[in-house]
Amino acid sequence: MDTAGAWSGWRLMDGLSPSTAAMTEFNGQLYIVVRGADDKIYYRSMTTAEVFSSWSCVPGFTNDSPAICSFICRLYLVVKSNAGNEIYYNSMSASGVWGTFIMMDGLSPSTAALSAPKVY
Repeated sequence: MDTAGAWSGWRLMDGLSPSTAAMTEFNGQLYIVVRGADDKIYYRSMTTAEVFSSWSCVPGFTNDSPAICSFICRLYLVVKSNAGNEIYYNSMSASGVWGTFIMMDGLSPSTAALSAPKVY
């Protein structure tokens, strides 16, 4: 949507995903994360000029839709294991460096979800 409130229209993004994409704002850019057709986790960002980066891979696999949100200067990613119902999270620093996936307590057969308050 432009500053006058008009939608710019649909644009096709390259790549395929068998699952729903997730999006959030982080460091002034829009981040999109998807599960690839190969069950790898891919993300890209878009600047305010609507220019997308190339797809990059976060090391790991999932058999479901990933979830993403920003919170306290980090970008958080949560996925369900592709081998079971374990839930893992990872985070990216403001400088663009991902950590490693950490398994959370508990199991879930459902798709992971995240939410964080927007602090202005």
